[in-house]
Amino acid sequence: MVQRHDVAVLVETRTKKLDRMMQYLPGYAVHNINFSDVHVGRKGHGIAVLTAPSCADHVHFLRLSEHLQSIWLLCDKCMFGFDEDVVLGASYINPQSNDFTAKDVENHFTHLFEDVLDALQVSPNLVLCGDFNAHVGVLSEVSDAHYNFVADCPEFLDARRCKCPNVNKAGRLLVDLAAASSMAITTGRVEGDYGQPSYVGYLKDRSSRPDHILLSPAVYKSMKGFDMIDNLASDHCGLSMLFKVGGRTGSMDAAPERDHVCKAGLCGNKLILRWSQEKALAFTEHIVNNVELLNQFQEAE
Repeated sequence: MVQRHDVAVLVETRTKKLDRMMQYLPGYAVHNINFSDVHVGRKGHGIAVLTAPSCADHVHFLRLSEHLQSIWLLCDKCMFGFDEDVVLGASYINPQSNDFTAKDVENHFTHLFEDVLDALQVSPNLVLCGDFNAHVGVLSEVSDAHYNFVADCPEFLDARRCKCPNVNKAGRLLVDLAAASSMAITTGRVEGDYGQPSYVGYLKDRSSRPDHILLSPAVYKSMKGFDMIDNLASDHCGLSMLFKVGGRTGSMDAAPERDHVCKAGLCGNKLILRWSQEKALAFTEHIVNNVELLNQFQEAE
């Protein structure tokens, strides 16, 4: 599933070491949070953001949250065709329990809101996603802060589509956060998202929606599609979102020239190559495994 996306966010990784997975993802860059060795292998710990080779150089680490499991990255404006960069936040908030009380939930969302405000100081373009263990049901985040949002996207006033009607404290707090920051909770609002469950259990006998994607106005308007991907390796489905990038829909390398191959003296396009030393191993492996390219080298000799 990771290889189908330019940027992939993994939560509850339960590990700080992703070497085993990264060997199958040559050229990918990874940004992850650090946590105590005591929590390695335990549920509710670990976040990693993986970026494909086509955009790895355009996504940079911004900061880690001080009080909760959240990582913040800065995506170059060229990825979305915007005039300003896009801040990407990935978060995990534990479910309410005897060990993680209602007050703990409230405190974590307070810290998350503060992080969102800090992110909006960096750029007005924001994507916030993750497992918030928040059940929003049909609650609406539309507020006075969304005045311009509604003017551009009147469908935002429509009731949220919902197949998981439960509401909990975390859900109400997430709605409050979106209402105060002029963001949209895309659950049940965008094409392909009908409020369907994302938590289904390993035996596919569970049904709830704790995972969400929140978008600021400009990013919301560039969103072109959503898909819920069943992941047999996890008890959660994957949330997949497609954006219109620079006047086209798809990933950064999905231009009509995807299959174009430049040959010396025969290409009218401007071609710029930049060497990244940290990707030397991946580059070498690619060449070694590319029989056609090796034949070209041999013919050139």
